[in-house]
Amino acid sequence: MNTFEIGSKLVDFCSQGKDLEAIKTLNSTNIVSVEAVANPNLPQRIEGIEAVKEKAQWGIQNHDIHSA
Repeated sequence: MNTFEIGSKLVDFCSQGKDLEAIKTLNSTNIVSVEAVANPNLPQRIEGIEAVKEKAQWGIQNHDIHSA
């Protein structure tokens, strides 16, 4: 896929509320996620697709999403 196709798929997933499916489908298994600011509930740097999915799930469970 090229950059435009990946971006379009990401928009489609997010528009359907399928954020976790987007992570699983569009990211590498050895992804690295780094937050600009440390959070006491999560490490600032995490590695691997499973850790990123867990981080996303934590965010979904701990925040109210009003629209996307």
